Amino acid sequence: MKALTIKESLELLYTGQWLSARYITADVTKGKGGTVMELPRCRVILKEPGGTHSNSQSGSRETKAQNHHENFTVNVELPNRLTRKIHIPLITHLNSIPII
Repeated sequence: MKALTIKESLELLYTGQWLSARYITADVTKGKGGTVMELPRCRVILKEPGGTHSNSQSGSRETKAQNHHENFTVNVELPNRLTRKIHIPLITHLNSIPII
């Protein structure tokens, strides 16, 4: 089976297409994590140039800065419109293809 490089996996993630993902959870502030999670269908929430999210719910709630560039994380949207945050280095598979 072919494996994806990190570069290829990032390119696939940022297409915004629906895909399956397997990753390991991590929450440094709570000291929890290490559970393998599988999302059968998710997609990265892409930010539009105007500062709004292209495929998220619209609303006017206040949010804090996510610091995705510092924490190397992405928000993914599930089919039921819920959002999950994933640490990119902890993604082990995309579309059932391992990442090396």
